[in-house]
Amino acid sequence: MKFENATITLAPRTTDNCLDLAILFTCRHIGPILGLWFAFALPSAVGVYLLSRYYDYGLGMTIGCWCLVTSPFGVLLTCATSLSAFGEPFSYRQTFVQMPVRVIKLIFSELLLRVLWLALSVPTAGIPLLIGSVLYGFRVEHAALDRFNRRLHNRVTKELVRTHASSLIGRRLLITAFTIILWSVWFLTADTLISVVFDVPVFLAKLQSGDFGLFALLNDPIVQVLAIATGLAAYPIGRIAWFFCYIDLRVRLDLWDIELQFLQQARQISRK
Repeated sequence: MKFENATITLAPRTTDNCLDLAILFTCRHIGPILGLWFAFALPSAVGVYLLSRYYDYGLGMTIGCWCLVTSPFGVLLTCATSLSAFGEPFSYRQTFVQMPVRVIKLIFSELLLRVLWLALSVPTAGIPLLIGSVLYGFRVEHAALDRFNRRLHNRVTKELVRTHASSLIGRRLLITAFTIILWSVWFLTADTLISVVFDVPVFLAKLQSGDFGLFALLNDPIVQVLAIATGLAAYPIGRIAWFFCYIDLRVRLDLWDIELQFLQQARQISRK
């Protein structure tokens, strides 16, 4: 992975632009991303169903499970995205080959942070947790890209994130809102398709019949399985968009685009 082999345009981007690029990037690498989704969605769905069906856990458990599962999911997705963005194939195997210890450490540290985040998830802790998630929200991106210039990279990243935390919080909220909306759309779409194609009512059909209350439906095992499956399907676009927000931060405030132009010019001169 080399900085001068960037496959994406290093240019300033708004949050909307980052989301657009994330959608395009996801479509381009839909095969391996779907494979990673299936690898996490299947055991998550089975676990959620069993806990809900036999131990009466509700929707809160499903949300907590989603938060934990997206930790290793996000690490692998971001590391593979960083490879592809700078000239290498989008490959999870290549991710482990190039940085095995780093990936394992990131997965365990991110899981620990998620557990701590869930343990402190009370109304009074909402704002501090949001700020903390932004200040430490680029840990994976930071670790995946620190081979360019580790000493300079580490120092500059921390300074940029702390200095521009307020704008990053706004970006985080917008991406989170988009992901939740996408999650809702895919949940309702999957629910409708299952009802129409297989004639199996899951959520809307049962709700319209009037035989089930909203609270009872939200705690239904099948509804929870569909919720976590579609939630994990919506997650990659939001996570990749956050990665591109990091790239934008480095382009706008650390002049990565100018550095790339210098490297490209130097390469052309060396060939002459």
